[in-house]
Amino acid sequence: MVLLLVVIMIGLGAWQVGRAAAAALPVATVTEKPVTVAAGEEVSVDLPGYGAGAVTALGYDAETGLADPDADAEPMVEFGSDNARPIGSVAKVITALMIVDARPLDDDDGPSITLTERDVSYYQETLAEGGSNAPATAGTTISEREGLALMLIPSANNYSKTLAVWAYGSYDAFLSASREWLDERGLEDTVLADSSGLSEETVSTPADLLTVGRLLSEDDTLSKIVAMKKITVPGVGTVENTNQALGKKGIDGIKTGTTGRAGSCLLFSWHHTVAGKQVTMVGVFLDAPSHPTLDRDLLRLIPTFNDEFSTVRPVKEGATLGTAKAAWGQQVDLRAGRGITVRAWGPVEVQSDLETPAVNAMRRGQRVGHYDVVVNGEKKSVPVTSDGTISDPGLKWRVQHRDLLTY
Repeated sequence: MVLLLVVIMIGLGAWQVGRAAAAALPVATVTEKPVTVAAGEEVSVDLPGYGAGAVTALGYDAETGLADPDADAEPMVEFGSDNARPIGSVAKVITALMIVDARPLDDDDGPSITLTERDVSYYQETLAEGGSNAPATAGTTISEREGLALMLIPSANNYSKTLAVWAYGSYDAFLSASREWLDERGLEDTVLADSSGLSEETVSTPADLLTVGRLLSEDDTLSKIVAMKKITVPGVGTVENTNQALGKKGIDGIKTGTTGRAGSCLLFSWHHTVAGKQVTMVGVFLDAPSHPTLDRDLLRLIPTFNDEFSTVRPVKEGATLGTAKAAWGQQVDLRAGRGITVRAWGPVEVQSDLETPAVNAMRRGQRVGHYDVVVNGEKKSVPVTSDGTISDPGLKWRVQHRDLLTY
């Protein structure tokens, strides 16, 4: 009987040892190291106290503040009402865009345009209205590029009409085409009642004009023209740009506008380098008391807007994201398989979450999960790898800690 009991005990012990050897080890305890990011808490941009306007950074999402090449030109900062209002000669940017859409320019100067008595009458008409102008003489030949320059640099009302008629066949055809052209580009609050913007019925909103500015910035020909301080056109003479802010603090455009109802207006652009990448800003001020006041306030705004850019690195490649500790004492660091770099404008809020499956053993370099980082609501993930090895503790530990095993 005693011998039988001994045999049973030995068999039971062997069974328990075998069972322990085959059982699953307890899952390692993972401790996350939270991400810490220092970034501004609120936007602080120096905005004017008159009229209305808006500014944005092209290639940045206005809602999240994050770099996004597909983002629309939505306002990042704005002031005043977004109601449609007269915009003066800023309208010539729309006219110019419509002209190059109807008569595209390649790398050359485009077709030649010979001025006629009709164009002289446009000049006389502009003089009578007291509008911005440039001389026009019958028989003078200009290129399309030169005509666009005369319209945009000295803001010649008569050349806006000359080119509109040349591109669309008649003035009425140009105005009729404008509604469809505007609608196709989502400019539903913009109305083009004339080619120059002298009409009080030619109106737009700051938000729409940001899109207009983006469209111009995407056109190499027009972008180069609006950045010119002056131009000499044979048969016309040398004309200077009405935009006195050009060249200051990176300003390279776009178009002034001035009427009694519109006040002093400026659709503008400038460039700023963020993390080695050039970013284009587009903005508009409407109904300023004067252009010197407008220019002064724009030069105050630019550095405060630029200061809102930041490059945030919530995760660096190889950074320790947490630790995994086994019940038998072995511990390893969990590291980021790659880094995350975010270019942002404005405040940055970061949340993180370390996700690892149930692991109880791992080797150095093994992928053991992923690390999710949510930056201003946008999720980004990186793989997580083990920086060391957690090996099987051996049979002795298993037998001594049978209660921790999963059978």
